[in-house]
Amino acid sequence: MDNQQAKTPAPRQSPADPQEHTAPATQHLLEAIIDQLPAMVFVKDAADLRFLLVNRTGEALIGYPREQLIGKNDHDVFPQDEADFFTASDRRVLATGALLDVPEESLHTKQHGIRILHTKKIPIADATVTPRYLLGISEDITERVWRERSKRVQQAVAEIVTTTDTWPIARTAILKTMGDLFPCAAGFHWEPDAQSDKLTCQASWTNGTPTLDEFAALSRRLVFSSGVGLPGRVWETGQPSWLEQLDGNPALPRREAAARAGLLSAYAFPILDNGTVRGVMEFFTTSTAPLDQHLQDAFVYIGAAIGQFLAKTEAQGHTARLLRQHQLLFAAAGDAIFGLDRAGNATFVNPTALRQLGYTEHELLGAPLHESFHKTGLEGTSTHAETCPIQNTLRHGTVEEVAEDRFWRKDGTAITVEYISTPIREEDGTITGAVVTFRDITERKRTEAALAKSEACLKEAQQLAQIGSWELDLVGQTLSWSDEIFRIFEIDKAQFGASYEAFLNAIHPDDRIMVDTAYQRSVREETPYEITHRLLMPDGRIKYVQERGVTFYSPSGAPLRSVGTVQDITVIKLAESALTQQQSLLRDRLKEMHCLYGIARLASDETLTMEQLAQEVLERVVVPIGPVELDIAADQPAGGLEQRYLR
Repeated sequence: MDNQQAKTPAPRQSPADPQEHTAPATQHLLEAIIDQLPAMVFVKDAADLRFLLVNRTGEALIGYPREQLIGKNDHDVFPQDEADFFTASDRRVLATGALLDVPEESLHTKQHGIRILHTKKIPIADATVTPRYLLGISEDITERVWRERSKRVQQAVAEIVTTTDTWPIARTAILKTMGDLFPCAAGFHWEPDAQSDKLTCQASWTNGTPTLDEFAALSRRLVFSSGVGLPGRVWETGQPSWLEQLDGNPALPRREAAARAGLLSAYAFPILDNGTVRGVMEFFTTSTAPLDQHLQDAFVYIGAAIGQFLAKTEAQGHTARLLRQHQLLFAAAGDAIFGLDRAGNATFVNPTALRQLGYTEHELLGAPLHESFHKTGLEGTSTHAETCPIQNTLRHGTVEEVAEDRFWRKDGTAITVEYISTPIREEDGTITGAVVTFRDITERKRTEAALAKSEACLKEAQQLAQIGSWELDLVGQTLSWSDEIFRIFEIDKAQFGASYEAFLNAIHPDDRIMVDTAYQRSVREETPYEITHRLLMPDGRIKYVQERGVTFYSPSGAPLRSVGTVQDITVIKLAESALTQQQSLLRDRLKEMHCLYGIARLASDETLTMEQLAQEVLERVVVPIGPVELDIAADQPAGGLEQRYLR
């Protein structure tokens, strides 16, 4: 038996289905698109919340190879408190079945410290509306968050020091402002005591948590010598200092009290007045995080701004000292800044500008900066002084804001920048020069270009698959379509009403009620929306489309928005119709052949009369297979039975 089976020829393979080749290609394209997205994309198993997919951006952000992440859950990768937070939000998404938008959440990474993410999570359900997977998209907004926080704090402190007359009022407001915006749990201001040569606490602030009262009271009683404790270290070095972990640090006299208060990290920066440390600002947080560059820049800026304020209140008439404070301010700023005289020659260039342009201060001071790094613009063409926005500020005193331009570094490479040029005026309004603040946005532009490329790939993928996407805002009653849907519906985007009613008007008149009923029922019953319907083209053609969608709801159950897809299945429908017709025709031909064959066999029996032959045909042929349409010549004789059944 085994030998016979071994000799049996293998069945012939049928020609490959084209979809068997298309599916892997489409899968590969989708995976490539997901990998190229600038945001982290991940998919988890709804049952145990283990990672099933992490794209390349997520792999680089977290710091672990995908092979080490797949099959793990959050507790296998991240700290306990973070993992608990992520898991709780995951389960909330799966329980509610709705999109969860987390504007800010912290993520401990292997190589990049703590990053701040903007995350959106959504459940992916199967045909039974049971969540099978959880899809998450996280954008790393660390730079933006710290930049915005730092900018807000700098602006707030600048406003305080320019609108407040006395230092005690200003420092209380600064402590509260910085504590609220960064955010922190407690803050202290320390000043050197001239007699004891020690730092003493002059002001304190807490966020109101009762457990901080003991720590604040202890801090107000303490004094610090130079180099002792965090305030003493900043006083000694004149530099900002950050302690990521307070626990177990033997150099901190208040570490046990901080632990009881739940404080985990601390930072402090000096208040500088002409290079002299006039005081120290110290803040404590209830979370651990490494020092961010934007935050450090803000510390230097704020320390210099406060020092400038102290100098102003103590010596209003010392113009030279105030000028020095401005120089410190520009040198400490995170943005690049340079000044020009009326002729366009550099009067000062801060370190950030020197670093980004690749020049030394000696090379630029007194030199015409337009010729140094602004001779050509974005298109590579020459930028004449007559059309240069910076030169326009010098000539006419206008404030010029430029969203995108090109500056040239000393090594011949170009950077894309945004800048603002502001005139410097004397008290009588005479223009004496200009101050230009610019920021290198080269990486941002590259990111925007990459995002545009990804969007173009998605658009191309939709066109190839003849699938378009849509979103209906149920609050604002606005409908948005992808370009592919406009192509499928053959509607001019400029003439589309962008509403649910406009969509219904685009459907075949006989299908509108059916489509509206199906969609309204899906919203009402909170079930997925799926329907196939027709489109009536202006020239009378009929198209068939298949729609799928899902609706998202508020915590109170109010429908917020619906999203879905539309696929052109006209070709499939026409193929199905043609196949059905061919099958019906084939069945009729087979019946006809069987009937004729049976009649021929009976007719060969010469012993049967015509009436007997008709009766035999009725019982043995016609009745078993049903009525059959036969073409009987008009001149052929037929009896009563033949005419009744052979028709």
